Amino acid sequence: MAKDSCSEMSFCYSTDSSQHAQIDSGVSPAQMVKLKVMNYNVLSQALLEQHHYLYKKQKPYMLQWRYRKDLLLNEILTVNPDILCLQEVEEAEIPHFFKNLEKYGYKSVSKMKTRHKGDGLYLYYRSLDIKLLESDSVEFRQPGIIELETRDNVGLIARLQKQGKEFIVATTHLLYNPKRTEVRLAQVQMLLAELHRMARKDEDYPASILLMGDFNSLPNSPVINFVVDGKLSSHYRPLPLCLGISPQCTHLYQESKLFHSEKQNISSPECRNESISPSGSTSVLTESFMVSHPFNFSSVYNLMESP
Repeated sequence: MAKDSCSEMSFCYSTDSSQHAQIDSGVSPAQMVKLKVMNYNVLSQALLEQHHYLYKKQKPYMLQWRYRKDLLLNEILTVNPDILCLQEVEEAEIPHFFKNLEKYGYKSVSKMKTRHKGDGLYLYYRSLDIKLLESDSVEFRQPGIIELETRDNVGLIARLQKQGKEFIVATTHLLYNPKRTEVRLAQVQMLLAELHRMARKDEDYPASILLMGDFNSLPNSPVINFVVDGKLSSHYRPLPLCLGISPQCTHLYQESKLFHSEKQNISSPECRNESISPSGSTSVLTESFMVSHPFNFSSVYNLMESP
């Protein structure tokens, strides 16, 4: 199991600069709404067994779900978060384990990976004092874009309310392959565009936003620098305009052009044989591109600390 800590793969970002999630940081401390949040990649048993070489230093019994699930539940109940985001939730275990969290006062929204990959994302919220206003998801598999048409990762976004204060939580699990930075960068651009769509509905935009998940990225990687700095100049191409997303991570049209977007479930993709790979050969990169996003994220961790 990979609990979200100051690790090399999982991160949590907030549009508030403090290390504790606070809603409406512009008001007095007495008016602030505090949240305890938790992010966890629970490690799908099927994926673990498929990539067992990654865990060869671990004792075999520690890798078994029947052993790990009790530790996971104890960890969740000990932390007792208001918001809980999970990645690699295995579909087969939802009725037996993940649905049981409801008896501890949680409700949830979820999004499974595309093409029946068997695991996905869950976002839980404590229903006693937190209300779900709306939720949305984004599929990163985009036919017609060479590097994205076989990528089944997804993102999940929820607008929530506590004590009259609205806030947004987004979670994702980006592609693992260490060599495919351009894919992770494209995935996070799509997520941020959908996040902007939801955030701009708020009359007090920018809303308080929490972004968390398994980014499969090191602290100084292009993906993490892009999220934290709000911009990135690199040889990685921006998303093709056929997706309807600008290099500023905002939608160009009122309706989404993303394939299988919940906002417009188009019957066929609008992209044809597009690419997001760096231009030029691997030895001579000929162009540089700028991408940005409209959020002011701060990491809740010191990314330079050792895990």
